[in-house]
Amino acid sequence: ELTILSITHDIEEASQSDRVLVLDQGKLILQGTPKEVFVCKEELKKANLGIPFAYALRQELENRGIRLSENAYDLAVMEEELCQ
Repeated sequence: ELTILSITHDIEEASQSDRVLVLDQGKLILQGTPKEVFVCKEELKKANLGIPFAYALRQELENRGIRLSENAYDLAVMEEELCQ
């Protein structure tokens, strides 16, 4: 098993990780899978962070009545589902 620790401010890069920890002013405010973390929009906003493009797109699609599967938090999966 290999563990790699990456520290980044790039939300898109973080969304590709297995686990995400979000720090604000040196304090841990969120942790979990990208799906668990990036649905916490208010907490991320308080830490001056946005959400990855795929998560924002999914939210907009759902706002317009287009439902995707539980696994569609990835652009490739979204594209596949939307083309069906």
